[in-house]
Amino acid sequence: MQRPVGLAFFMMLLLMVVGCTTTQSTRFVPVEEAAQIAVEPEIIDQNESLKRALVEQNSDTQVFSLDDDAPAEMQVISAIDKLTDEAEKQQRQGDLKNAAMTLERALRIEPRNPHLWNRLAQIHMQQKAFKLAGDLAARSNSLTQKGAAIRHDNWRIIADVRRINRDFVGAEEADNRAATLQ
Repeated sequence: MQRPVGLAFFMMLLLMVVGCTTTQSTRFVPVEEAAQIAVEPEIIDQNESLKRALVEQNSDTQVFSLDDDAPAEMQVISAIDKLTDEAEKQQRQGDLKNAAMTLERALRIEPRNPHLWNRLAQIHMQQKAFKLAGDLAARSNSLTQKGAAIRHDNWRIIADVRRINRDFVGAEEADNRAATLQ
């Protein structure tokens, strides 16, 4: 029985080394935990069910990875929720500069969240920073899965920016892309 655990350890070590060469962040697993994961598949099931529960509880915020423990992940999601609520309040009060800064803080915590990029693009549209708004909407699209509802809003922003810049052909193209996502 010692051999499968040794093989599992070797495979985990190989995956960790290969994972270090990718651009995505990886979570290093202690040797003891790696052996447990290889022997006890229910740990993986528990993590997947936790991940599904977190996504269901936070439909506006996507959970991109499960860190060391669930409470820490919930704290990160809670921090994102608090920051987006604060930014929304600032935006309603007309304090666009601080709303943008608050969303930028949230993006430092969760830089791959397309909803945050979209909200920041909306604020920059209100500030008349059109090129930046279009770039942020495009960034949001690059992080969003195909067919997601947020892509429609991003394409509308991009169309408006192109129209403002008198790129009417590009604006029509962006409008068409937005229309296919309704």
